[in-house]
Amino acid sequence: LSAPSFDARTRLREARSAAQLEDDAPLALALLDWRHPRASKGDASLCDALGRLADESAAGGDLARGVGCAGGAGALAVDSITGARGMHLSAVLAPLSALDARAVDALAPLCEDRGVALVARGVTMGGLLTDSAHGRPRPNAASLTPALAHYLAVVDTWGGPDGGWEALQRLLDSLKRVGERHGEGTAIADIAMAWVLAQTGVGAVAEPHVARRGAAEAAEAAKRAKALALALTTDDLAEIDEARREGGSIGRLFKSLGDAGEEGRMGGGGGAWRADPERWR
Repeated sequence: LSAPSFDARTRLREARSAAQLEDDAPLALALLDWRHPRASKGDASLCDALGRLADESAAGGDLARGVGCAGGAGALAVDSITGARGMHLSAVLAPLSALDARAVDALAPLCEDRGVALVARGVTMGGLLTDSAHGRPRPNAASLTPALAHYLAVVDTWGGPDGGWEALQRLLDSLKRVGERHGEGTAIADIAMAWVLAQTGVGAVAEPHVARRGAAEAAEAAKRAKALALALTTDDLAEIDEARREGGSIGRLFKSLGDAGEEGRMGGGGGAWRADPERWR
């Protein structure tokens, strides 16, 4: 969609209807996924579309209480939107995990500085940062869903020539040891989520089981809620960070995927909040 054709009120009504909220309650948060292959970072079309959503949100709040970005907005775009353009964002959804920590470089501290909640997605990388992948052989990419194949490719890029799957197993070993120190029944996924929640600027995690309906999903969400109560120690964080640094290269992820939140976008740009891959080996 182009910005002039973006009907914010209609889209908000459709989203609220799909959410099946009771008593016509407003959405707590409306996230805009704005990906355009020819758009530059922080481009006017993204800002215009967000502005329309914000205007509708501010006009009584009957459709949404807050607006944010779910795709297409890395640190450069957020800097432009909340800085020069003076708009308020309630949240930004971006990938962040103990393996793919690109957001820690620029996006997370920027969100902290501007009062924007960073909502982390891909926290367990489709199950690769869970007990199910620990000690298992590398899966055949051809047999995976597109989403899981994407995460496996991220692992391979992160690990580089030395082997991504072997590096992932070393990281999982570390997460497992930390979990054992926090008591029986603490899963690798709990520690992976607790690590993300311990990062500066992170306001929440997007847990897919919470969004789905059904008894099995509700039970899984209840188990993952344990991570909210986990307080990782300085030693826990140091061990995980050492395994991350020794396992792979965030710099390779920057060069392959760009800054966190910019997936699906192309174009130039620059600014004080540009991620700096040279900080990472």
